[in-house]
Amino acid sequence: EDAARVEIIPRNPCAGIRVELPAASPKTRWSREEAAKVIRTCLDPACESRVRFYVAFALMTALRREELLGLRWSDVDFDAGSIHIRQVVVFPKGKWLIQPQPKNPESERPIYLDPITMKILEHQKLLVKKWREMKDDPKAEDDWQEHDLVFPSSRGTPFAVGRLRHEFNALCKAAKVPQIRVYDTRATYNSVTGLELRLPPKLIADRMGHKNEQTQQQFYQRVNDTDRKTLALSPLELYGLELEPDAPDKHVLVLPSYSQPTAMSFDFVLPTKITLS
Repeated sequence: EDAARVEIIPRNPCAGIRVELPAASPKTRWSREEAAKVIRTCLDPACESRVRFYVAFALMTALRREELLGLRWSDVDFDAGSIHIRQVVVFPKGKWLIQPQPKNPESERPIYLDPITMKILEHQKLLVKKWREMKDDPKAEDDWQEHDLVFPSSRGTPFAVGRLRHEFNALCKAAKVPQIRVYDTRATYNSVTGLELRLPPKLIADRMGHKNEQTQQQFYQRVNDTDRKTLALSPLELYGLELEPDAPDKHVLVLPSYSQPTAMSFDFVLPTKITLS
């Protein structure tokens, strides 16, 4: 376009060409029940996955992958029951890089946690301590690299993305839940809190580090059949209209309290028996 505009070429040779975009891969997430199964599997003492506490913590906080991998113990306040997002780990060209600031100002935020989620961090701290002691052994092949990370690799460095994905997939199989992407734990939290629990969108957006609730509703809330069934509402649930049987061939329509105080009778017939084939 620039070349045609300054008359270097007579016209844009690409004008009018339509490029077909590849079909988007289906975006999935876990239901509330499936997420509960995963957390139960992660907290089972018999679970040997190295990312079990990472996954459980991700489902409880909705943190981004780079925020989870960049979380430091110095950003955890066990007394206040909170964490603070201050740094992230990114992987330009496949190599890890610790960045001292998140990707946008809204991402630097406090996250308040319940006692059980704080207990998950305590278990993770013991696990990291065990890994550190193993690397401090003179017989260890390589040394521990201290970065103060909450969810490091067994050497103290940021957890490799490929290894994280492999461990996550194995955990999905162990929990007997559908396979989703690692990043979809975030969509799971958003969809469950927003669509199933009906929590305030503004609070969800703040927890997820979004500037406004439109972002989390557009990109992270994903409707499934369980959500769709919640719209199978009765007249009472939807419009405050209560139908009370008055006779086999007659029903009384009771209006809400803010309308006329007396019931209005309508001579219409509703089926008294429905046979399902």
